[in-house]
Amino acid sequence: MSKTHKNVVLTPTGRLAMVDTEMAEENTLVDVAIGFNVTPQTVRKWVNRYKEEGEAGLQDPFLSPT
Repeated sequence: MSKTHKNVVLTPTGRLAMVDTEMAEENTLVDVAIGFNVTPQTVRKWVNRYKEEGEAGLQDPFLSPT
């Protein structure tokens, strides 16, 4: 079981849902950000990481696996 940082708004599973929502053609970056209660910059960051690294890019980069 992995721990998440106390300030993390989204877990990796939530990030994937956010990325999937943003990548759907009918959703705008701003709409997704509002829906997930994050900034558009946060949405863009996770979408870019997903495009570069796949699901591995959605993991918490500051936590080591247990």
